Amino acid sequence: MAADQPFREDADARTGRVARWRAKLSTGDAALDQVLGGGIPRDALYVLTGPPGAGKTILAQQISFTAARAGLRVIYFTNVSEPHAKIVEHIRNFDFYVPDLIGDRIQIYNITSQVRDKGFRETLEFIVDTVRSEGVDLVVVDSFRGLKHVLEVSVRGRGAIFDMAAQLSILGCTSLLVGEYTPYEIQTEPEFAIADGIINLEHGTAGVQDIRTLIVGKMRGVRYLGGAHSFQINDRGIQVFPRQEALVHAPRYRATDQRVSTGIDELDRMMRGGPIRSSSTLIAGSAGTGKTLLALHFLAAGARSGERGLMVSFQENPEQLTLRASYFGLADAFRPDGAIEMLFLSPIELDLDAAAAQIRTAVEERNVQRIVIDSVAELESATRDPERFDDFMASLVGFLRGREVTTIMTREIHQIFGANLAIASQGLSYIVDNIVLLRYLELEAQIRRAIAVLKIRGSDHDKRLRELLIADGQIRIVDSFRHLSGLLAGMPMPAGLSPGQPGEEG
Repeated sequence: MAADQPFREDADARTGRVARWRAKLSTGDAALDQVLGGGIPRDALYVLTGPPGAGKTILAQQISFTAARAGLRVIYFTNVSEPHAKIVEHIRNFDFYVPDLIGDRIQIYNITSQVRDKGFRETLEFIVDTVRSEGVDLVVVDSFRGLKHVLEVSVRGRGAIFDMAAQLSILGCTSLLVGEYTPYEIQTEPEFAIADGIINLEHGTAGVQDIRTLIVGKMRGVRYLGGAHSFQINDRGIQVFPRQEALVHAPRYRATDQRVSTGIDELDRMMRGGPIRSSSTLIAGSAGTGKTLLALHFLAAGARSGERGLMVSFQENPEQLTLRASYFGLADAFRPDGAIEMLFLSPIELDLDAAAAQIRTAVEERNVQRIVIDSVAELESATRDPERFDDFMASLVGFLRGREVTTIMTREIHQIFGANLAIASQGLSYIVDNIVLLRYLELEAQIRRAIAVLKIRGSDHDKRLRELLIADGQIRIVDSFRHLSGLLAGMPMPAGLSPGQPGEEG
């Protein structure tokens, strides 16, 4: 049995290493952890790169304090020529900062003099020796690229980087190397070849808008979320908003033929009982045709039947919407403590994925069953890549359908009169299940409102063009245009006549 003992010890050691590899460090931001596939796998080496001002040091410090709060020991090596007090001053206003952890579980080493007095290999050996002697779980070198450039590392000196990485791995330490690398250096420098993960922060502008994105270039052995993810630097530190399309592809949902009410009886009849539960409906029309008003009735009808609703507005704040609802007798449904939540998102410099994150959070936390997005035009305007909009909307609608949320979206049509209406992008027209058109008509020197159901997926519907009357706090749909044709083309005439054909004289 004694001969078998070393084998069992080796197996136990391997099991321990696998368990530690599977264990992950949190970045301090749940959304970033999600992008990384659950966090940062331990006992591996990572490179955090990006241009000046991208937020690299903030993220490295956020990860350090998060690890320390979890009980891990951290050493933060810096070669910035600043005293500790100045370094601390830069981060003391972030929520992740805990002053008592510095000097206890977080040690900050300024290796400026070490770099100046010793060679590159000697400096890396000092880092490894310090990690070994202090039993460190996480080591950060900020900036590793700066360290190399100060010492003018030769090609032969690159072997020291491989040696350091190997020794830190043996010591069971997670390593984070920070630096302002160029795209060429990312392709050629040895630390990127041996790194288990690469996180790239990008900082730029689109017009006058500040744009920050995070891209995971590599995460060995982990299914991470690819593509560019938006992030912000705020009081929390680094807050990431995962790309909506990376989160939802083909969601599962329960098929049903159950109908829900729009809150307007005649519209329900036009839709053969109302929209199907969990479906998505686009209400398209010119400004003032009644899109938001129909949406408010839809939410109020849900509240009366015990369904929680969410109103996402980009133009009108909760006070304005509540006042409008009150005029139409819907005040009870829109009380501050009622079943409907108002989410106002400013359209100014709107971040598409940040907006999607707020919508998802509100839906999940409040168990929302009905949602209105008023309107999708603001989301379309916030899409910096026009080709992305349809994929984004398909993913968002898929998320809502997967949560069994019945959705109404509004979209403004800029053309007020005439034919050839651009109701929605071709992609969005396919994505939504139902389309309701609202528009103005000129008839007998009067401007009238018309409503038509253009599409109901999986169901028949009323094909007639009806008149929408909004007056005295009421909405009515009546059959005013029975004997007329050519209304949508802007050329009304008695039904049965063709354009240019004279009507009968009385």
